[in-house]
Amino acid sequence: MAYRLFAIFLNIVVVWSTYLIFGRIFQSRQVGMLSAALWTLCTYRLDDVYSRGAVGEWIAMLFFPVLLLGVVSVVFPERRGSVKHGGLVCAFSAAGIVTSHVISTELTVIAILPILIWAMWYRRRSIYFWKQLGIACGMTVVLSSFFLIPMLDYSIHGNFQVYNQSLPTQMELAVRKAIEPGQLLTLFLPLSQMTEGHAFQGDIPYSIGWALIACALLLPIITLLTKSKESSGRKCSIAVPLCVSIIFGLSMTTTLFPWGSRKFAAACKFLYSIQFPTRMLGPACFLIVVLGAMGLSTLRGNEQFGRLSSLVFSLLLVLGCLEGGVTTSTFMYNAKEEQAVDVSLATSSGVAGGEYLIKGTDLGSLFAEGFKAGNPKATEGVHVSRYEKRGTSMSMYIESSQKGTVTLPAFAYDNYRISDSGGDETLNLGSTQGTENLLTIQVPKGFSGEVQVRYRVPFVWRVAEIISLLGWIGCGVLYANEARLRRRKSI
Repeated sequence: MAYRLFAIFLNIVVVWSTYLIFGRIFQSRQVGMLSAALWTLCTYRLDDVYSRGAVGEWIAMLFFPVLLLGVVSVVFPERRGSVKHGGLVCAFSAAGIVTSHVISTELTVIAILPILIWAMWYRRRSIYFWKQLGIACGMTVVLSSFFLIPMLDYSIHGNFQVYNQSLPTQMELAVRKAIEPGQLLTLFLPLSQMTEGHAFQGDIPYSIGWALIACALLLPIITLLTKSKESSGRKCSIAVPLCVSIIFGLSMTTTLFPWGSRKFAAACKFLYSIQFPTRMLGPACFLIVVLGAMGLSTLRGNEQFGRLSSLVFSLLLVLGCLEGGVTTSTFMYNAKEEQAVDVSLATSSGVAGGEYLIKGTDLGSLFAEGFKAGNPKATEGVHVSRYEKRGTSMSMYIESSQKGTVTLPAFAYDNYRISDSGGDETLNLGSTQGTENLLTIQVPKGFSGEVQVRYRVPFVWRVAEIISLLGWIGCGVLYANEARLRRRKSI
């Protein structure tokens, strides 16, 4: 129920924010409404929200429209609808994507790279552009450093499974999960519920959707048919890198892309970190929405065919709603009650594939050994009582008649520290290693006393948190001050 309410609330946020941002950029309520409908009802986004429950990924998608507003404001600051401090808007949205879903960060960079290269050439003589681009990059790091620094720290020093996958294994997964090109063109996709831990073990209905395809064709058709060239030069010029991004992104999802090439894999190993090529559908479909918005905006301002804009808007809106309606209604019909949590968690897939567990960890064996109850285990001659766990801190009373080990129901990640009531530091932390990788306490003979095991956050992490906090406060003060100046000016 909590997830349902969360999804409802964020769906409302997606609809409203997309409508406002697209309506502002293109100065049209029609464009805003159509863009909000097509993006919200995009089949891949709906699959993320309902079938897969890919929370981080579809929260990252929430920031795509905000990033668009920032990019437009940086590249076209004089355009009506652009906002001041476009670089900060880019930084805010980028920080949202980074902290929501790391893989979506890579997907977003890949998607906008052709557009960014074009913008750097198009605005190569603009000091304002380069200044805002620097602000966007620098403030993204500042605003998200509270997350980036710990993540990079553990990426370097943590022996996680995700960083120990062989290239052939990554290649095999990418090849297996790429889809056939024809699947992108499917109309009216039913959506089925995937059982916990099996979201990628069968075919999931992936498609661009006919409404988005029709939207993508609007601008090229108008450009070919129109005789008037007024104000279309800029739209056509930016449409070229936009189309390149869309075509490249869609090709990455299919078997046409050289995922199985060893030479390609050796040169572009970083691409395989996205795991599932179909993830590229998210940013690709959003860029199609942008292209469609440009097409409808151009149609509305066209002297020859402008009178058809309301009809085209209505047809696309109805088609988009029909497609989204089929997807969501079939999911509601097919959905079944989930398994009990303690059963589904007995596999590594129960924690998103176990990528961020320590290398070699097998959850199935852990649950089979009785750790489901979450209590420590002690060897013969060692007795544990009054065990209590609060957050990342564990306390207990230990007595030992002989040397032994206490195994705690916590993974042996870095930064755990131990202390005892005697303060003589006779206890040491270790790890079971192997398939368990659980935290252990080495207990000497004749020990008795209160023991506490705490997770101690490194000093560098705290510095990163302070940097991010100051960055957010600074942005808030800047916008509050400018709002005050605007009110004073209006008065």
